[in-house]
Amino acid sequence: MILEAGNISKSFGALEVLKNLDLECHKGKIYGLIGVNGAGKTTLFCILLGLIKQDKGTVDIYSQSIKPIGGIVEKPALYEYLSAYGNLKVFARIQGLKLTQELYFQCMQQVGLSPGRKDAVRNYSMGMEQGLGRLQYNDILLSGQFNVCSNFKGCYEDLHRYFKSVII
Repeated sequence: MILEAGNISKSFGALEVLKNLDLECHKGKIYGLIGVNGAGKTTLFCILLGLIKQDKGTVDIYSQSIKPIGGIVEKPALYEYLSAYGNLKVFARIQGLKLTQELYFQCMQQVGLSPGRKDAVRNYSMGMEQGLGRLQYNDILLSGQFNVCSNFKGCYEDLHRYFKSVII
């Protein structure tokens, strides 16, 4: 198991959004959360990412990675003035990784970005930014967007190439 959430509850005022939710995620698996708008999917992601605090319950992440969990709830956090390559170099440096230019370019191609593109990320489409954002995290990816892959047929293999677990 790589992630475990137990007895998670969260309310906003009188509105109870999550009630006694349990979740286990195992290494090498892709999970899907399905629910109507307002069901609490994004709230759960924000709790798992540590962006908001649950009213009760626990979240445990079993990983030794420097940055084991990351998520794209709306728009990924990127340095808008840098290119995709520049952003990847920063992400790698933060995580203590030493990557070759060839590996950077392979990563970019995996998410549909052209290694030759030199303009700033602020010029990218939302899908391009989300692709780049997926490359920031080591073990667990949380995405509030079902369209984290432009080619869903190859999505499973692509996501498992980079992450130990994925929750969509």
